[in-house]
Amino acid sequence: DAKTMELHYSKHHLGYANKLNEAIKETEFKASNIEEILKNLESENQILRNNAGAYYNHNLFFETLTKEKKTKPSHIFLAAIETQFGSLDALKNEISNQANHLVGSGWVWIVLDSNKQLQVITTQNHDNPLLTDATVKGIPIFVIDLWEHAYYLKYNNSKKNYLENILNIIDWGMVSKRYENQLTLE
Repeated sequence: DAKTMELHYSKHHLGYANKLNEAIKETEFKASNIEEILKNLESENQILRNNAGAYYNHNLFFETLTKEKKTKPSHIFLAAIETQFGSLDALKNEISNQANHLVGSGWVWIVLDSNKQLQVITTQNHDNPLLTDATVKGIPIFVIDLWEHAYYLKYNNSKKNYLENILNIIDWGMVSKRYENQLTLE
């Protein structure tokens, strides 16, 4: 809903962007892009880790949403989904299952692993698969915010209802482009 998105973007996301800019101002990361920061960040630097992760994760999340309902993946991306998960609905079920089993706050991702295979994973807090100490490393293709601020105003404590609805406004065309762009990189 509009109120949740306004608060989510203008308060949470903007706050992380401002804190990230402040945190890198006098560091070796001041001229780095966000992916370089995340890939080269020392795990002990919690302030930078949290703000860089939150900024990156939210950017990817917002880019993935669309006002149009029920967009479709490209033929190339759909073929990969069908090969690895059986169908788009099966992929959505896997996303929902993993998201609903995450305890606490975090994110559910589709990543492209080092073998160019799709995986659905979750991360805690503002961690992501680009971090050097990520449990599962990969190139993020898709993400859904599972922090309560993403859904509590409209869905209260029903993460399940939030997921059912958010999966209907995913821009699968955008997700497909990310996937196909990564396939061409070596």
